[in-house]
Amino acid sequence: MRSLAPFHSLVPGMWAVCVAALLLLGSPLPVERSAAHSSLPVSGAGAYEIQSPRLAPGQSGATLADDASLTTTLSGGGRSVLTDSIDSFSGVAGVRSYRIVLTASVALPAKSVDLTTTPSLEWANPAAIPDGADALPPLADWGWWVGAGPLNDTVNWTSSLSVGTLSRAAPWLNASFTIYGATNPTENVSFSHGGVGAGATTGSGLSLNGAALLPKVGIASPTSTALAAGLRPTMIRAGLVSLGTVIGWSNASSSASYDFSAMDWFLGFARNLSAESYLSVPAGTWGNGNQLPTGIPLDPSLLVNSSGAIGSFPTPAAYSALVGGVAAHVAHANETVSYWNIGNEVPLTNASLLSAYIALFNAAAQAIHTQLPSARVGSDVMTDPSDFAPFASQAKGVGFLAFHYYPAQKVCIANGTVCPPGVGGEDLTDSQIWNASSGFGHLRNIALGVGQRAWHNLTGNWVPVLDAESNLNTAGGGPSTSSNGTDPRQQGLFGAAWTVSMLIDASAANLSRFDYFGFEGPATTPTSVTGPFGGWGFGLVSIGPTGNVTRYAPWWGLEMWGQNVPVGVAPLPITVSDPGLARALAVRNGTGDAAIVVNRADVPVRFQVNDLGIGTVPIQLSILDRNSYLEQPNISTGRVSLLRSSVLTVDIAPAGTVSFLVSGYGVAVILFGALPAHASTPGAPPLLSTSTFFEATIVGAALLIAATVVVYLPRRSSPRPGGNSPREPVGRGPTAPEEPGEDDL
Repeated sequence: MRSLAPFHSLVPGMWAVCVAALLLLGSPLPVERSAAHSSLPVSGAGAYEIQSPRLAPGQSGATLADDASLTTTLSGGGRSVLTDSIDSFSGVAGVRSYRIVLTASVALPAKSVDLTTTPSLEWANPAAIPDGADALPPLADWGWWVGAGPLNDTVNWTSSLSVGTLSRAAPWLNASFTIYGATNPTENVSFSHGGVGAGATTGSGLSLNGAALLPKVGIASPTSTALAAGLRPTMIRAGLVSLGTVIGWSNASSSASYDFSAMDWFLGFARNLSAESYLSVPAGTWGNGNQLPTGIPLDPSLLVNSSGAIGSFPTPAAYSALVGGVAAHVAHANETVSYWNIGNEVPLTNASLLSAYIALFNAAAQAIHTQLPSARVGSDVMTDPSDFAPFASQAKGVGFLAFHYYPAQKVCIANGTVCPPGVGGEDLTDSQIWNASSGFGHLRNIALGVGQRAWHNLTGNWVPVLDAESNLNTAGGGPSTSSNGTDPRQQGLFGAAWTVSMLIDASAANLSRFDYFGFEGPATTPTSVTGPFGGWGFGLVSIGPTGNVTRYAPWWGLEMWGQNVPVGVAPLPITVSDPGLARALAVRNGTGDAAIVVNRADVPVRFQVNDLGIGTVPIQLSILDRNSYLEQPNISTGRVSLLRSSVLTVDIAPAGTVSFLVSGYGVAVILFGALPAHASTPGAPPLLSTSTFFEATIVGAALLIAATVVVYLPRRSSPRPGGNSPREPVGRGPTAPEEPGEDDL
């Protein structure tokens, strides 16, 4: 979790020490979590504790929820308002608290309300800037207790785990309650060689984007090439507009003029990295990757509106000549374009535009296939459910289906500064992004597996499906949003966890390629609104003015995937105890196995991974989490800095199961190999941890005080030994603006 708001100290401090200690030691207390508890008057609890009606939650007749209010009419006239407000938050990793303050405009000691709170929402710290609410485990995975001033008020509260709430009968008086919680979930992951899993592993790719694309400004430098090669990309994407390939049009010869130098470099760049090339061809004059040369004949009967930018389609004959010239060069130069994408995000808002685009697509496909009969030609708009059937019946020579996927579309900006995600519209919280991204849920696109089968049923052809451009938030990528900036989360650990989680889901859905947008970001911090808060543009890496390299968290996640997960192979059957908290995938990797897991909750989660294959043992573990990658806010300057960027890798002594901690959002890879001939039979699992000093220093205190507190703990818990991780400081330059619309290829 990252917040520019200052944390309040844990008050009272003893409560936090107790719960963290009990997490380390395990809970000796069997608890019925769903039962109501009788109220116990305690000396010093305050007058309201003694005078409030002793009603069980749900019997008071009125429910008061977080940040809400109730109004009642007084017998002598007038009204009294009882207000619930959340006035503070404290937290570190899996130990968190918040305070509920009740304020009555007129005290009514004889009147009771049903006070209800949702801890998993409030423990998530929804007011944190810039990241907003963390994704947390459900209430069932938390130990919780309630303090009323210096007293333990837990027995007066009851839980409803099905809806994740705590409730108490409370008086219509001024009062305050602090809701404490601690969690230490364990994810059990097992995989075997008996059969195959669903789908096939997805190849990762990247988009070469923006001003950094052209060789003259350094994208072809040894540094950039090495950074791209480290990811082992399966596909690299670029567009003719960004490459500056089409430079003019002659009406006299009805042909285009070209400068193929940058395109030839791009195709060679992909070839040298053993990657496929994805080439986006402009289809109109409205921008957003669609900018044809001045003078090309246009169809005046239709206007295309792309977010306020107006343009036209070319005539099919002119477009055929333009695209055919590019295809002829590729054929004569003996180069390869793996995927020809016709247009970029063409807005098909009515039947006339759809019909005109299909005619244009068919003209382009025929021109390409005349030069390159086996070329794959496709589009990133054919998976729209409303247009799917017309494309299947009318488009000719379709070789692939593609789409662009961004679960969120904006960042929260209020009064000229950053506000927490979730405040309005499509600026989604972490949990909302997980929900939206599950199975690539998107209103604009037909489901992956369903679409591929439906295309086969309608056309008789099986074609690959590609996510040709993806990131967790599209905000900041166009002229209308560039001044606001990009989502600060996308280059952090949440962005890395999202990227690898999507690759795992994509593999199960038989998605062939997942293209991350984009490769190289701004050399210096953007001057956008989100720039100082970590909105560092679209980019896996940044190369500063002096050549200093910054690898962002998604780069490490893609490296872990590319280096360990072969492309296009059937995953091994795998089980995960709670898919809501974690994703996992396992594959055969050369002579051994590889498992990759993702922690989707921003609390430490212990993973216990077991390869059920005969003769294999864990031999190496790599972890990307807050111990190896850290963004740190500076409250006084209002800026976020990247303090360390790395992956922790350790060798493992042979054992049947490997157990390790991922501290918050993160990714881990476990390599399994053959048991050495001299090794003994695997025994107890090693307990590996990258946990922080805080988790290791309170064990002694726990032995003295653990028995003094009534605490409601979940039944899933395990020991958490401490450990330190290496630090790799990473510097960034000062400030520079980001190019507007740099996602337009």
